[in-house]
Amino acid sequence: FSQLEVLAQCGLRYRYMYEWRLPAPPDDLWPQRAPTSTAVLGAADLGNLVHAVLEIFHQPGPTDGTGGIERLPALGDELAGAAEGPDRAAATWDRTAGRMFENYLHCDVAAMATIATEQEVNLVVEVQGQPVLVRGFIDRLCRDSDGRVWVVDYKTNRSLGAESLTVYGRQLAIYKRAVQAALGVDADPLLVEMRTGHEHRLTGDSWPDVEALLTTLMSGERSAPVDPPCWGCAYWRACPASTRRGDSPAASSGS
Repeated sequence: FSQLEVLAQCGLRYRYMYEWRLPAPPDDLWPQRAPTSTAVLGAADLGNLVHAVLEIFHQPGPTDGTGGIERLPALGDELAGAAEGPDRAAATWDRTAGRMFENYLHCDVAAMATIATEQEVNLVVEVQGQPVLVRGFIDRLCRDSDGRVWVVDYKTNRSLGAESLTVYGRQLAIYKRAVQAALGVDADPLLVEMRTGHEHRLTGDSWPDVEALLTTLMSGERSAPVDPPCWGCAYWRACPASTRRGDSPAASSGS
């Protein structure tokens, strides 16, 4: 899904990242942090921690979702402490992750019975007469008290607007189709906004949008959009379509 969304944003960026595999400068995409810092984990680190904790918390079986807020900090401390050290783990939990899980435990989905967590999916889609393999991982597949199956994805974004929900609707459309193909089960998409505890039960069919992206992928079209998202791209210095090139030191000095 993440690769398809890069293609949706800019075909050139997709080519540089995934077809040519050009190395990306870390100062643009992956800022370096001081190893001794006790600041809150970065956005990607925080997301990974939250997903890892929930994967363990919701393992199918008798311990699924048990222990509540008393159990979750222990899992968070263990995972983040091993990866980042106890100081950073405590800062992350106290300032951000703890509130997320307190909100999460009030969600309906927290009490649902888990079928699987971090489930790998492999969906074969025919595009222009050729099979295309779409791969990914479902955060959680669960069943409510009425027997309804849900494909759940956790998001730790600072905010989720209408555009973000449209984007993630495409992601869950892939997972929904994969569950149907693999298990013969009609699952409904559910997005959990971890910072607020809001549950988005997505409606509408985003699969045609996914098919359109797959068609673009197979066509080989790799052009930049009219207004390319250059501010989030590490390749802007060398890209002929970049709108940031005038901001580079070399350009401003006339060299």
